Amino acid sequence: MTRTFHAGQRFSTPTSEIAAALEQVSVPTLLLSMVHITGDPMFIRDFAQDGLFLNEVQGFMSEEDKARARAAALTAIVDYRDRGCPAPAPLSPELVTEM
Repeated sequence: MTRTFHAGQRFSTPTSEIAAALEQVSVPTLLLSMVHITGDPMFIRDFAQDGLFLNEVQGFMSEEDKARARAAALTAIVDYRDRGCPAPAPLSPELVTEM
């Protein structure tokens, strides 16, 4: 599997800027990215979308669920940054299919 050259590259973005950026993202896409960074399927299993529709980038998730997902992602991203941005481990084919 080919990896992007960004994988494992260090960054020093302040936590407050990361939190602000997370307010602007598609939460379902964020959750998939968090699985890639952490290898933890919790990000796709604990945060269910309520539907799929063309151009509905938030998956019909409630504001509460989106806030909870952003908070979990912020914790994971800050931890990843603080550990020096180690290259993520490859995901299993089964997990990729689940995603």
